[in-house]
Amino acid sequence: MVPVKFEDLPVKLPKGCKFTGTGNPLESNPDFVKTSCPNCGHPAKRETDTMDTFVDSSWYFFRYTCPDYNKGPVDWDRLGYWGPVDQYIGGIEHAILHLLYARFFTKVMRDIGIQKFDEPFKALLCQGMVNKEAPYCEHDNLFLTPTDYDPKKETCKKCGQKYVMKSTIMSKSLGNVVVPAEIVNKFGADTARLFILSISNPEKELEWSDQGVDRCFRLLNRLWEFILEKPAATHKNKNIFDEHIEFLLHKTIKESTECLDTLNLRDAITPLFMFMDQLRNYGSLSVRAALYKKCKETLLLLLAPHVPHICEELWERLGKQDFISLGVWPSWNPKMIDEQLERKWIALANIEDDVRNIQKITKTADFKNMTLIVAEDWKAQVLRTSLGEFDKGKKQGDIMKLLMQDATLKPKGKQINGIVDRVVKNPGKYSSPFTGQEDEFAFLDAAKEMLAHKFNCSIIVIKEQESGNAKAGQAFPGKPAIVLQ
Repeated sequence: MVPVKFEDLPVKLPKGCKFTGTGNPLESNPDFVKTSCPNCGHPAKRETDTMDTFVDSSWYFFRYTCPDYNKGPVDWDRLGYWGPVDQYIGGIEHAILHLLYARFFTKVMRDIGIQKFDEPFKALLCQGMVNKEAPYCEHDNLFLTPTDYDPKKETCKKCGQKYVMKSTIMSKSLGNVVVPAEIVNKFGADTARLFILSISNPEKELEWSDQGVDRCFRLLNRLWEFILEKPAATHKNKNIFDEHIEFLLHKTIKESTECLDTLNLRDAITPLFMFMDQLRNYGSLSVRAALYKKCKETLLLLLAPHVPHICEELWERLGKQDFISLGVWPSWNPKMIDEQLERKWIALANIEDDVRNIQKITKTADFKNMTLIVAEDWKAQVLRTSLGEFDKGKKQGDIMKLLMQDATLKPKGKQINGIVDRVVKNPGKYSSPFTGQEDEFAFLDAAKEMLAHKFNCSIIVIKEQESGNAKAGQAFPGKPAIVLQ
C-alpha cells in the first residue's frame, strides 16, 4: 500500500459508476481503479474502500428523521423537529467509538451552521451481556471451544481431565449460544421477549436459563386462560373486594408506567403478573362486571409493549375492533393510591402474615373462628405522641415525662413505657395508618370478609375495652391482637 502524494490530493471520485445494490460501485469504473504507483510509476490499483463504516454510522440517525428526502443528505427542518435522539441503547463498546464519532459529526454540523443541537443523544443506556454455561478446563484455566472437548466423556481433549460447566458471555466460538429462531418456533416470540425482559433489567447481565423460558411460556398460557375466563358471579353494589381491586389496579398502572419511563423493564413486568393473580382470585368470587372488564383490558394494555402478539390476539377476543397497539395508555387516579390508603391495605396484608405465623408456631392447620381485637384509643394517642417527639430528637425519658403529665395516662405508666420503648428502638415499624380505634375498627370490620374468604373461617372484630380475652392487652395500633379457635 502506497499513499497518494500530498500535491495530488484530493483524489476526486469518478462519475459513471454502476450502483447495482451489491459490491462497491467504484470497482465498476476501470478508469478509476487502474492507475500508476506514485513511487515507481508501475501499474497499480486504487483502493476502493474510501470510507470506514463509522462514517455512515456517525450520522445515520439524522437520516432516520427523513428517509424519503431526495434533495440532499438531510431535511434539516425535520431533523430540527425530531432531533436529538431521546434515548440511545447499545452495548458498552459503543460508548467509546460510536458515540465519540457521532458527537464529532454532530458538533461539526452544528459549527458549520446546518443544524442546531449540541449533542446527538439525550440519554445513554448500556445494555448488559447475556451469559450461558460453557465447558471450562480448570487445569488450563480456559473455556473450551467445541473442538477442544469430548461431550460424551466430559473431558478436555488437550489435557484429558474432566471439565466443569461455568457461566460466561455467550460466544459463537464457544458454542454456548441460543438461536432465537428455535425459541420462537417452539414457544413463540412473546415467550422469548418475556424471558429476556423479565429476568433482568436492561443494564444488568442476563443469565440464560431454559427453565426460565419454560416458566415464561406457562405464564403466558395462564394469561390466555385468565383473560378468556368468565367470573364465578357478578354483583352491582360495591363491596370491600371491589375497593381492593380498584386500589391494586391504580397502584399497578402507576408502578408499571413509572418503571417503563426509567427503562426498568423487569420491574415494570413483575407487578403486572402479580395483579393478574389478584384478579384471578377476584374472578373466583362475585365481581362487579364493569370493573372486572376494565381490569382485564388495562392488564393487556400494560402488557402489550412486552408481549405484543398475545395481547393483540386477546384484545380481539375481548371484542375490540381496533388494534391494542393503537390503544390509549392507562392512567391512574392518585386519590385511589394515596399513602394513607396504601398503608391500610398493607396493614391488612400484615394481619394475614401474622395469622400464618401463628398457625406455623402453634401448628394449627385449621380453625373455624378468628377474633381481631382493636387497640384502645389511648394507645394510638401514645403512639402518635411518641413518634412525634422522637422525630424532634427527644429521648425515651423525655417522652415519658411528657406523657405522664396527662392524668388519664398516668395509671397506665408501665404499659406506656413499653410502647415508648418499642417506638424508640424501631420507630418505622410501629407507625399506624389509622387515626384511631374507630378508624381501624371500621376498616377491619369492612375487610373481615376478605380474611374470612382467604382462611375459610368466621371473623369477629371487637374493640379492646369490650373484649374479655386475656390476649386483648397485646393489641397495638395498626396491629390487632389475633385469637384463633
